[in-house]
Amino acid sequence: MGIENFCESIYKFEEGSVAEIDIMIGDRVLVRKGTILTEAIIKKLQNLYLENPTLNHMNNEIVKENQKIDVCLDNKDKEMINDVRIKVEKYSEHLNDIFDEIYINNKNNMEEVTAFVKKILKELDSPRSAVKNILLEGSGEDAIFKHSVNVTVISLLLGKWIGLDEKELNFLMRASILHDFGKYKIKDILMKKEKLSKEEFQIIKEHPIIAYKLIKDIPYLNDSIKLGVLMHHERLDGSGYPLKIKTNIHHFARIIAIADTFDALNSNRPYKERKDLFTVLEIIREESLRKLDYNYCNIFIEHIINYYIGENVLLSNGKIAKIIQIDPNNLSKPLLLCEDEFINLKDYVNLEVEKLLI
Repeated sequence: MGIENFCESIYKFEEGSVAEIDIMIGDRVLVRKGTILTEAIIKKLQNLYLENPTLNHMNNEIVKENQKIDVCLDNKDKEMINDVRIKVEKYSEHLNDIFDEIYINNKNNMEEVTAFVKKILKELDSPRSAVKNILLEGSGEDAIFKHSVNVTVISLLLGKWIGLDEKELNFLMRASILHDFGKYKIKDILMKKEKLSKEEFQIIKEHPIIAYKLIKDIPYLNDSIKLGVLMHHERLDGSGYPLKIKTNIHHFARIIAIADTFDALNSNRPYKERKDLFTVLEIIREESLRKLDYNYCNIFIEHIINYYIGENVLLSNGKIAKIIQIDPNNLSKPLLLCEDEFINLKDYVNLEVEKLLI
């Protein structure tokens, strides 16, 4: 069976199927020829690798036994990313309208939010494309609407990776889409180009309470949604806000905190420049030791790095390379393929990845 046919039919595999070839990324074997595909193996391929660009959009030639995969970003992939980008912009505008209805017109029901969440689930049917758009674009200077859409997508994926059931995932998405609702009231401060004063930073820190007060009396709104919104800036060492608690931080808030941190660090703001994607992961790893949920961060990093594999990056020496493998214990020093040579950044002190390319 050709590798492209293997990928196309992966969701049709039944337990007991046999892999007819080695499935490889560079020198990394995912499944060896002759392996009986158990339910666990099939799920791993589906969840971790099929949505990964290294297995989803490959050259159309048949890959023979033991042949390494040379992955490239084709025109179809670029079209998918552009389509997602357009949808995210549209969602951001729609979310602005929803917040108008809730805040200005006091329309205190969640029907529109629920419909909005379902629309995102339906239309963003390729998580790989949605995640790649987030990796490439961040949320820019839109710290409310586009940011909230990005955080919702990342939170949904992390919730799935953690193993939340469908009911909880639906609640989690509503909490995620509303997590920065409180910023709507103070958006004039957020849009300032000049450096913010200490007083203005303190006002920004009140946005979880502002949002909580606005949604706490909405009929039939599950308490987990309210707590996710209220606590998403709390940290396990007590350094967060607004409650400054160390324990009993709701698991929705812990999930949203990781998604929120990832998108914020990966986005340009008037008061800061975005970090490179490997530095973002290093910061999340570091904060998992004291601030963010350690287990959730491990799960997040373990899965999100699969979306980096196979991507082209610009190096600090001006050359372009492809990411082959990432060591979860040394995230900023991946194994690369550059001009037909493998480069392990662990062996280079003054060479680093500058940015992801498309």
